[in-house]
Amino acid sequence: MLQSNSSLPAFKISAQNFFYRNRCKTVAEVLIIAAMLFSASSASAHKISSWEPYKSLFEQGECQKLISHLKPLSKPRNWYDNRMWSRSRILNSKCQMQLENYKAALKSLKQTPESEERDVWLFQKIRVLLKSGNQSKAITNIRKLLKLPEKFSYLQSLRDDLKNEFHTDKEVSLLFPLLHETRKNYKWFLSDYDLHALYIRGAKLKGIKPEHTYRVLGWLFPIDEKTARQSHKNLTAKDLKNMSPAELLKRVRTLTRLGLNDYLVKHLPQLRKWRSRKVLKKLGKAYLKALFVERFYYRIIIFQKKGQLSKLWSLPKETQLYWTARSFIKRRNIPDARSTIYKLERLNAKSKLLPDLFNTFAIRYMLDSEIEKSRFWWNRLLSHFPKHELAAAAAWKLAWSNLQQNNTKKALSYLKRGLKTRIYN
Repeated sequence: MLQSNSSLPAFKISAQNFFYRNRCKTVAEVLIIAAMLFSASSASAHKISSWEPYKSLFEQGECQKLISHLKPLSKPRNWYDNRMWSRSRILNSKCQMQLENYKAALKSLKQTPESEERDVWLFQKIRVLLKSGNQSKAITNIRKLLKLPEKFSYLQSLRDDLKNEFHTDKEVSLLFPLLHETRKNYKWFLSDYDLHALYIRGAKLKGIKPEHTYRVLGWLFPIDEKTARQSHKNLTAKDLKNMSPAELLKRVRTLTRLGLNDYLVKHLPQLRKWRSRKVLKKLGKAYLKALFVERFYYRIIIFQKKGQLSKLWSLPKETQLYWTARSFIKRRNIPDARSTIYKLERLNAKSKLLPDLFNTFAIRYMLDSEIEKSRFWWNRLLSHFPKHELAAAAAWKLAWSNLQQNNTKKALSYLKRGLKTRIYN
């Protein structure tokens, strides 16, 4: 909307005064403040069509300025549409909460209907209620948020807020019903170790005994070695006996993901009792991998020689020979490594474990500058397993090693083989 000509001198004086007062600020600061000042002063004539300047102030931590600029823009008529107005109220509430003005933060939210930006509106209201100590109302609104399809965007933040705001027995008792009624969707809250601890504490306060499936979730999802040890200590013998194969293997995957291989070496033998041969095999493979990662190569070799890998873990001979060969290679015991690989090859010439061993052995020879021997094993890989994913890499390495010795003809032949190799993974 155009201004009348009679207002131009006044506008010019106002602009001059504004830029004089802000002459020491940066250009960016002046432009942001100017946009807000002149948009606010003409709000009755022009509806605000962008809230980016206000958002920028919030991101810069200028909450006092933002609240001041939003004060004359508290009505829907000041904004282009209700959605923008609703966002402005939510932004205002965030700033008020940061300044610990909780009543003002809630009042700002009450000015805008819940239907506008409903998920954001609810989440902000939950945070204000939690910060102001009104946990009961916060939980009521969490239940509302969990009914919305957008809930998944807020679960991590909700988990963090709940851990930060519920500490006393009274607060934990308030939280327990929410955790209990959402237990079947355990990934929402109970897969978090700390929240699960609050759940177990709340159950004790309420005199409720959770079902096995939900009682052991802390054991399945530790966050470090300390919580891994503590959660195992909290189990009864009956709990451990009743663990399903899926629960056992989930625990092992979690510990592996956390990189707790040294703990796994000590812990896995504790899980052997009452297990079927099938489960023992899977636990045994995890045990060997943890031993290898922790560089207990000698232990692997001795366990295999004494038959303990068969007796205690029901591991197939192929798996035993694979890890034993790799351990010999790591210890640079080349004769025993080669002998073990041949044993595996005689046992099963098509074993899926052989290509990796051929490649690993070739690399070991290459590192020791024994080029011809490394070529022998890469050629073996290429000829015995031409469709394996490592075959193409073996061809390139053979081409490169020949090129280094100016054997261009052989290098080109291996390049052609590499290009023709089809990978079946």
